[in-house]
Amino acid sequence: MKSITYAVLLCTLYFMPTTHVESGTAETTVSSNMEEMYSLALDSYMPVDDALNYKMQFIAIDFSTLTDINKDDREYITNYFKKYNVAVIDSTLDDLRNNGMYDPKTLVLNGLLLRITKVDISNQQVIIEGSKYRSGDGAVGFKTILEHKDGKWEIIKSSPIWIS
Repeated sequence: MKSITYAVLLCTLYFMPTTHVESGTAETTVSSNMEEMYSLALDSYMPVDDALNYKMQFIAIDFSTLTDINKDDREYITNYFKKYNVAVIDSTLDDLRNNGMYDPKTLVLNGLLLRITKVDISNQQVIIEGSKYRSGDGAVGFKTILEHKDGKWEIIKSSPIWIS
């Protein structure tokens, strides 16, 4: 069973896409409040497959994929997730594993890893793909569509696109 779980973990990591940002005729408002946009998208993952949230000790956000935000944006996103009453950290999966934040027997994280893998920007709409990860066989990928209306980001649709 461990070898199957480990194989699923390796496949998940190997085939997990890297961040891809396409910017078409994006207006200034689309590139504003990126921290709000990313917070809403990542937060839309939390209620889906809430069994993954069970006894989570932390929420790790992989900021390494978000090259279009600054230190203040990171702080905004980190503070946004404090509502879950667990530590919120900036970390990659490798960092979590190297820092002992997973169970080496089960290969399950002690918390969640949230990640954005693709961002497509056009006009007043943004399509974000990302994932919520707990283990190789406990992860969900998402596609979230947001629009910028009246100076605020609004989720139009967020739905799972893969489950492991």
